[in-house]
Amino acid sequence: MKRIKTLTLEEQQTVLDASRYAPDSRFRQRAHAVYLSDKGYRLDQLTEIFAVDRDTASAWLTAWNSVGLMGLRDRAHPGRPRRGIEADVEARWKLIWRGVRGVALAALFTRTEPH
Repeated sequence: MKRIKTLTLEEQQTVLDASRYAPDSRFRQRAHAVYLSDKGYRLDQLTEIFAVDRDTASAWLTAWNSVGLMGLRDRAHPGRPRRGIEADVEARWKLIWRGVRGVALAALFTRTEPH
């Protein structure tokens, strides 16, 4: 039965915050798995909750035990960057804050030009 080392109160809060507020959904999922493992959930329960293979959930817990929170991040992937890179997303939010509304704003989020 695979377990993580017992979390301190500070680590519990950090992992819980990461599972709620981290921008990357996979990172949130991994942090949540660590949190649940600390609360006594077994590896087979985690695989069922997160719908992943046993090896995947085991790798998450191993990464936490060996590296900590940063071990839960995705590794760099070769190839073209994902669509909606950070700068693009940031630019869209700036326009929202400036008050761009309606069709022009919808065009920004759907990557089409307004008619």
